[in-house]
Amino acid sequence: DVSLPHTPTLGKNIGFSIWVDEFSHYTLVWMLKHKTEFREHCKEVIVQLESASVFKVKQIQSDSNPEVYGDSKFGKWLLDKGITRRASAPYAQYQNGLVERMI
Repeated sequence: DVSLPHTPTLGKNIGFSIWVDEFSHYTLVWMLKHKTEFREHCKEVIVQLESASVFKVKQIQSDSNPEVYGDSKFGKWLLDKGITRRASAPYAQYQNGLVERMI
């Protein structure tokens, strides 16, 4: 999930993304300077996770934020990797329960 915008920090970060592995509950928090950074960060995290373990990322679940996920190149990249994206219903934070509680 992504939480934007916030008052900039000293490092000029305006938000953050949180990644949670639902199996192990391993959590990764990444600070963002702009919401467009998320797509490249997402690719980086997926590549790192797959190279560091024997598991393959099969699905990403998030809220239905079109500003963050609306890029067709990013969607094609996910499809090429065999990753599906599942979006929660609008205003249904409970569908992303673990991450929403962390935020």
